Order: sequence, then C-alpha cells, then structure tokens
Amino acid sequence: MGYRDDFYCADNILGYTGDISKPTTVTVYFADAGGVNPKLQTVNGVQKVVVSFGHITQVHDIAANVGREKVREAYSYSICNVMYEGKECAQECVYGEQELNKIGLRGYETEQGKSRDEQHLDWHISRNRFESVSAGNRAILTAAIGRCPDKKKL
Repeated sequence: MGYRDDFYCADNILGYTGDISKPTTVTVYFADAGGVNPKLQTVNGVQKVVVSFGHITQVHDIAANVGREKVREAYSYSICNVMYEGKECAQECVYGEQELNKIGLRGYETEQGKSRDEQHLDWHISRNRFESVSAGNRAILTAAIGRCPDKKKL
C-alpha cells in the first residue's frame, strides 16, 4: 500500500508537467472535488466545494522531494501556466492568506496593489508547463502511481 492510495489514483489525475516522451520523469498532478457528494465550506455566506490536491514528483535534484506530495484541501485551489523567468511554467495557487495558512504553506503575491487576502497566492512554480490529462496520455501518467508509492520526505 502506498501513501493515500485512495487519492493517488487514475481517476484523480489532473495533468502533468515535464516531457511526456520521458514518462518516468514527469510530475503528475491530482485533484478531487468529491464527485456526487462534495465536501463543502461556507465562505462569506457562500458554500464552496473543497478540492483535495497533490502531485507525484518522479525525478528531482533533491532526493527527498521525490514521491507523493502530502494531500491538502482548499476551496480555491488552481493550477495554471504563467511566464516565469522568461519561460512558461505551471503555478499552483489558492485564494487569500487565510486559505494559504490553512494548508500550511508560505505563498507569494501574484497581483501588485492588492492585499494578501484579495489575491491568489502561489506556493509552487514548476520547472515546466502544465498539460492536461487526456485519453491519449492517462495510461502513461497512471504508471507514476506505482513507481512512486511513498510520501515525500520533505
């Protein structure tokens, strides 16, 4: 049994970063919004769906950063591509300081002139562009689950 096999499964694959032609090197991203029975959180009187998220890093210069990321939950998780140091890279964000504190990470401001509670805060910029899962790459990405069953040591 691997760390959080209930979460790190083919149905929850969101996409990947890296070179898909080298499948043992890509980082695979996962998310789950709860299906037909989502977990809800009330924010300013409005119910929001809580999303569980994490990723599997298969190759990294820091050995302790290889494996399954701790699964976290947030109502405002997003991943998108941004320009970073002249290159398009994946950026993971949540909305607001309170949400960031809840998941236990430090984040960086993405919008000048707004308070930290009025903007998306990023905590992770990938080395590569994010690509969505497709019927053509799901089996390739699923193999990472078996290759990396353990939680990261970081």
